[in-house]
Order: sequence, then structure tokens, then C-alpha cells
Amino acid sequence: MVTNRQRVYVSLKQDIMNGTLRSGEMIADRPLAEKYQVSRTPVREAIQQLKAEGFLEVEPNIGTRVAMVQEDRIPATYELLGRIEQGGVELLSNAVLPKLIAPLTQLNDAYRDAIEKSLWQEAMNIDREFHQVMLRRSPSNYASKFADILRVQLRPTESRYYQRQFPKKIEAVEDHAALIALLTNGKQAEAGRLARRHRMKQAKVLRKML
Repeated sequence: MVTNRQRVYVSLKQDIMNGTLRSGEMIADRPLAEKYQVSRTPVREAIQQLKAEGFLEVEPNIGTRVAMVQEDRIPATYELLGRIEQGGVELLSNAVLPKLIAPLTQLNDAYRDAIEKSLWQEAMNIDREFHQVMLRRSPSNYASKFADILRVQLRPTESRYYQRQFPKKIEAVEDHAALIALLTNGKQAEAGRLARRHRMKQAKVLRKML
């Protein structure tokens, strides 16, 4: 049986991951308890778990908010995300690769279509899902977990990046296609390095934007 704490935890985490709760947005246990029609205790327990996992953080003398990255640390955070993705991709086993190729190809086709139709927000969400699908097949669940935390914190920056760099995003489609080709041929180490270079390109652009 699902407890109230688990129900609140899952719902809050989903809202954070899908952007319903934005990076930097303040939350409080009382309105959340009213929303979920539970006491404040399971809400507080869910909040504590999300804090421990890095999705929420405490602002002294203010309250609890969705985790965010200070602007001067954003490029370095993208580089860290690249290293995590590299490690996760390199750990992919040959056994899971056949199950990855079809969904990654479908996502990249949808990504290209969104770019051609100038749907920047849809393209951003598909790109995020592309990288999530890869890491969730990694034998280490920490790669996916840590990457998810960083993506939540980087969401506002990612939105700005896509709006400003959108005409150039077709290059990312080509990077994705090259990554899929490497995985198809069982070259996880090369695919991992490419995944990292992909994020390094973003970090380079962000240093000029910020």
C-alpha cells in the first residue's frame, strides 16, 4: 500500500522534473498538505527526502525552494553533467544496446521535426528525454539520478539557451545521430566521449551568453 509520504514524494518529484515547480520556486508544507489533503507530517517527510536527494534546498531565513544553480556556476555545471553522461554511457552493456537504438532514433527524429517546425520548447523536452533514456539503461542508477538533479537546476538556463541558440540546434541532431551510430556498433567509450563533448559545446556557448 502506498503511504501518504510516498504519494506526496512521487507527485512533488514529478512536478519538479517536468517543470511544474520551477527552479528557485518556493514551497511550504501547509499549502502542500491542503493540496494533497493530508497532514503536514507526510509532506514534511517528503520534503526532507527531496532535500536529501538534492531536488530541494533551504534558503536561510526564507524557506525551502526547488534547487537552482548560481549563474556563475552554470557553465561548470554543464561540464559536470557532461562527465556524468559520459560515465553513464561508457557503462552501458552490450546486452542493453539493441533496446536503446530504436527509442533513441525515434526521439532524434522527433527532435529534428520539432526544430524544423520551430517548436523550441518541445525540442528542449525531447532532447532532455533523449539523454535520460540513455542514462536509465546504465547499470549505475547514480548516473541517471545525479543527472536528473542537475537538469532540474539547469532548467531555466536551458530554456534561455534554446530560445537564443535554437536555429543552431540542428547540430545537436547530428551529434545524436553520431552517438546512436557509435552505440549501434558497440562503441560505448567513443559514444561517452561524444556525449561529453556535446555538453562542453553548450558550456562554451553559455560562457558567452551569461
